[in-house]
Amino acid sequence: MEDPSLRDAFVELHGERLHGFALLVTLGDRPLAGMLSAEALASGAERIVQLRHPERAAAWLRASLTRAARRPAWGHQRPGEAERRDALLTLGVDPATYDALASLDVQGRAAVVAATVEGFAAADVYEVTGSDERVRRARRDYLTAYLAASQTRNTKPAAGPLTARVHAAAAQVLSGSGR
Repeated sequence: MEDPSLRDAFVELHGERLHGFALLVTLGDRPLAGMLSAEALASGAERIVQLRHPERAAAWLRASLTRAARRPAWGHQRPGEAERRDALLTLGVDPATYDALASLDVQGRAAVVAATVEGFAAADVYEVTGSDERVRRARRDYLTAYLAASQTRNTKPAAGPLTARVHAAAAQVLSGSGR
């Protein structure tokens, strides 16, 4: 039997960031993001004493959440796009970023968020997505969609924290140092 304080510490350590990841991967579907992050945390907390590499728990949790997000959520009524955009606006996701994330599938969004927003190491992003090529393709497709959405609106994106990270990642990839 594990120590309840260890389980609580695990949830406290990973909960908030995992929920943010879930919100981005589900495109602002708050109920689904809450359900997915709660399931992944519960599963991780049950296995906490079995973790061989506790430092990789964040990647394992995101991989678990990503797999679950790819399955149909039976009986779940998805919120409208306006509600989803509003949910992500609180995280600094401007319209161009939302459109670019929406152009990707769940695994593509997970790859972009893990690599660009969370700054995970390559091995951890691979754990989340299961493919180095998927990460490269998702980043390229995301940046293409992001730049197209920005130009279509002919406006400057809002300067939220996510936008700043996206611009930094785009500059790195477009300069050739992010490959």
